[in-house]
Amino acid sequence: MLSARKLTAGAVGVGTQFEVVCALPVGSVKLLYTLHKLQDNARIELRGHSAFFDVHDTITLRSTAIGTHIDYRAEFTFKPLMASVAALSRKGMEQMGRESVAGLGAALQDEFPLGATSGFTRAADQLVLPGVTLFSRLGYTLGRKRFNPMSASVKDKHMLVTGASSGLGYAAALELARRGATLTLVMRDRKKAERTVADIQRATGNSAIQYELADLGLMADVDALVARMHKRGKPLDVLVNNAGALFNPRGETREGLEQSFALLLLSPYRLTEGLASPSTQCTRAGPTRRACARRCRTSTS
Repeated sequence: MLSARKLTAGAVGVGTQFEVVCALPVGSVKLLYTLHKLQDNARIELRGHSAFFDVHDTITLRSTAIGTHIDYRAEFTFKPLMASVAALSRKGMEQMGRESVAGLGAALQDEFPLGATSGFTRAADQLVLPGVTLFSRLGYTLGRKRFNPMSASVKDKHMLVTGASSGLGYAAALELARRGATLTLVMRDRKKAERTVADIQRATGNSAIQYELADLGLMADVDALVARMHKRGKPLDVLVNNAGALFNPRGETREGLEQSFALLLLSPYRLTEGLASPSTQCTRAGPTRRACARRCRTSTS
């Protein structure tokens, strides 16, 4: 399989459509799949259509003493002009089926080792260029070649994502919502926050999404956010420190901190420490550089 994407907005259910592109000995074929039947933890049926053939996939799940047995069957119906070619390509189709099942097994085990850092990445970490390019679309394009499928369940896990109104933060929130996570999204602007939550709920069918307003470049806002999260009393499973920006020319926040330092370094440190340990929260508003640094040193002792 070369690629796959969900076409239908909302939660996955009967009628949901997917586009799947599969490799052929020569070229590729695009299939439009529709979810035909869905029995939770028991059976899934999909029907696919392409220019060359139709396919009916049936996946049956059965609990055993050592795990879950998965039975995956695909029944092909070739178009009239392709019937003669189908007989010749039988072995290739069977091989494709075996590779698909093997890939499914690897994805479900979800035990991939951490990849080694490439020489290019190590060099990029030391230099402004080409390091900056890895923060662009090019970096994502290069990195995705090493991405592994993720099957571990995050359903009902409470996750906080900062800077979720656009870019990587939005993409992460969208995918986590699709997988059933309970999300708290941190943004600065109320209108953007309301729109972001509505868009993700509509796209995924996940209603367990809310937002918190905070300017994470201000330590008073970080502390207030930490206090609200503790007061809410809902344990946090995952924190995604995504919010960030590079400011040029140099400037300071109204609390007297250099802007990039405040947002990119001090804010995520303070937020992480505060959420992990209520006793380390800073309660005084408007810290100066010296007071802020002193309290952060105290929180690590």
